[in-house]
Amino acid sequence: MANSLHYVKDKLTLLGRLRGSMVKDGSFILVEYDMDVSNTWVPYPLLYSTAISLFKQVGFKSFKKIAERQSIFNRAKIYSLHIS
Repeated sequence: MANSLHYVKDKLTLLGRLRGSMVKDGSFILVEYDMDVSNTWVPYPLLYSTAISLFKQVGFKSFKKIAERQSIFNRAKIYSLHIS
């Protein structure tokens, strides 16, 4: 889910549905902006800590940050996270 979850207002419902349709040992790779202030291009941003909390709520248990870098568009960092 590269830069897509920040377009979804009700993330918990979507993640629950996705979790329910995944294979038994399925996982996510998430790429998101680490910010909580919206703008025109990122209407529902997702802090790293919030992402972990949401994925835990739908049953995921393992989280590994893959990488992080500064965005060229704003002051936020962009993170990638493996979730299983």
